[in-house]
Amino acid sequence: MTRRNITDRTLQALKPAPAGKHRDIWDRDGFGVRVSDKGTKTFVLMARYPGSSNPTRRAIGHYPTVSLAAARATASQWREWIAVGKDPAVEIERQRFAEQQKSATTFAAVAEDFIRDKLPGERKGVEVERELRRIFLSVWGKRPITDITPLDVRNAIKKFKDEGKTFQAHNSLALARRLFNWAIAQHCYGIEASPCDKLKPKDIIGAKRSRTRILSDAELRAAWSATETLGYPYAPLFRLLMVTG
Repeated sequence: MTRRNITDRTLQALKPAPAGKHRDIWDRDGFGVRVSDKGTKTFVLMARYPGSSNPTRRAIGHYPTVSLAAARATASQWREWIAVGKDPAVEIERQRFAEQQKSATTFAAVAEDFIRDKLPGERKGVEVERELRRIFLSVWGKRPITDITPLDVRNAIKKFKDEGKTFQAHNSLALARRLFNWAIAQHCYGIEASPCDKLKPKDIIGAKRSRTRILSDAELRAAWSATETLGYPYAPLFRLLMVTG
C-alpha cells in the first residue's frame, strides 16, 4: 500500500500492477486509486459505510473518464452522507429516481402523454395537437408541470387578446384548462391543482362574442363551385344552406 498526495501527474505516471495483482495508492481520508494489472485506474473511497461494521472500499469511477477533481468532490459528498448515517449507494439511487421523475413530469412529457392518450380518436385531434405544441409546448416544454403558474397561463393567453384574436384566446385557455385537468386526474404527475382554476375568461379576455363575419359574394361562388366535388347528398345540402342563409 502506497500513500502520497495524488495529482494528475501521479495518475499519468502509474504503471500497471503485476499480472494477477492490483496496487492501491492512498491519498487521505480514505480516498485513493486502485491500479489493475491491465493499467485500469479506479478512484475509490475506503470508509465504514452504514450497515457495515468494517471499513470497505467502493469504486467512484475510472480515470481519466472521471477527473481527479470530480472524484475528490464525489468522495467528499460520500463522506458527508456517511457522517449523517446515509449510504451513498442509496442516495445516488434516490437522486437518479428523482431525476427520472422530474423528466417524466415536465410539461413536455405530460403534454406528449395527453396527446397520445386523448387526441387520436378526436375529430379535431390533429388541430388540437398542433395548437398545443405551438402555443404551450414551445414555451413551457422543459419546465416541471407543477411550476406552471396562473400568471404563466394568463400571459400565454393574453397575447392573443392583445392582438385582437379573442376567439383564439378563449380556445387556448380552454385547451390549457383541459390538459391540466387531465393531468390532475391521472394522479401520477405530482400536480394537484390547475393554474387555470382561478382564471376567468371574462376577466383576462372579455366576453365571448358570436362571430359576425359573413362570406363575400366571391367566397360564396368559390364555396358553391367546391361543392361539386362532394357528390350526393352533401353537395345539395351545402348549397341549400348557402341559399337559405
